[in-house]
Amino acid sequence: MAQRLLLDGRAVWLKRYAHRRRRLAHHALDFAARQLGIEPLRPDPVDSPEEAKCIESRRLGELAGQGVRVPRVLADGRDVLLLSDVGSSLSLRLREVAGSAEAVDLLVGGAALAIAETHRRGVYLGQPLPRNLTVSPDGFGFLDFEEDPGRVMPLDSAQARDWLLFASGVARRYQGRDHRALAGVLAAGLAQARAPVVARLDHAAGRLRFLERATRPFGERARALGRAVAALREALGFLALLAFTLLADYLPDRDFDLFGLSFLIDYLT
Repeated sequence: MAQRLLLDGRAVWLKRYAHRRRRLAHHALDFAARQLGIEPLRPDPVDSPEEAKCIESRRLGELAGQGVRVPRVLADGRDVLLLSDVGSSLSLRLREVAGSAEAVDLLVGGAALAIAETHRRGVYLGQPLPRNLTVSPDGFGFLDFEEDPGRVMPLDSAQARDWLLFASGVARRYQGRDHRALAGVLAAGLAQARAPVVARLDHAAGRLRFLERATRPFGERARALGRAVAALREALGFLALLAFTLLADYLPDRDFDLFGLSFLIDYLT
């Protein structure tokens, strides 16, 4: 739980780490991930509030050291951290602009590019859901590092996990829109992902394809998962088609003649 405070006229956050009874849920998710063969969905079991606080403090330092915009640790207690403010949550901003598809796409697209930039620095986030991203004039920031996927999976899978969770989180803001709208926004960020990450993400999206139909009879939260999977598969399919097209264009004369085609820019932006 995080509480906003004013300290010398500036906003700070007091984050308390309480005991979470998630052992059964972690076991269930780990079992499902193993059965489906989707390593990026494996959870990192955290046994105590003290462990969660230590993980978050360590990861904040690691990410800040790589130039990722995260809160600074201002004070450190037994089961609390005092953190700096890095802006309004993306979740709040998306609710504020819910009536404008263009504004939603702009925010989601900016967040996708910010995630791609963190990955370019050789790191992963863990839980880049809209509530854990922030927006400010200084750019996008990232919150909530109580778990560390890197303890249970390699970097490629941890980065693929970031895309899976981000897509599932923002898909709820695309209710009533075709999944291709979200796919087009995701594609710009995914175009910067390394090949091993794309391969793991493609495998995961393929294994989760059943959710596209299975979630339709249920509520919007469930349907958003199916929409996210469909959007990811569409975006990844576009990247594969783009790679094949560029290869076919390049081989005959060792030149890219297609870069002038506006449809590529329109799709990615």
